Amino acid sequence: MEISIMGNYGKTAIDVVNNYLNGQDLCIAWNNQIRKYTCSESSIKKPCPKHAFLGLCEAGLVIGIPKGTCPNSNNENKIYALSLYRLLKGNLTLSPKELHRLYEKERGKSLTYNSQADVVISLFREGLLN
Repeated sequence: MEISIMGNYGKTAIDVVNNYLNGQDLCIAWNNQIRKYTCSESSIKKPCPKHAFLGLCEAGLVIGIPKGTCPNSNNENKIYALSLYRLLKGNLTLSPKELHRLYEKERGKSLTYNSQADVVISLFREGLLN
């Protein structure tokens, strides 16, 4: 088993949830919070972890954020994040990369790792997912 250390995207997701104000634009909140952890413009603009987070919010899985908050988040990152969450519930000790590999095995298809699993695991371990 790999040692799981929370990455920048996981920390960002947790910060957005912990600082959420009702009605707040989650995309703006994400963009503000990620800058606390990196100066890399490519990391700041990376869409995959952000859209995974927004998908979990839209599905109503993030505690404290109302379902439907991100109505346009129906994309492959949302579907991926929801699948990762389902897999994680049966495999609580997995690292983000191990969870990603389990998803690949289930799908029978290789995918590039883009930190969506970091978001899912970090929120789960902080008790922020329903």
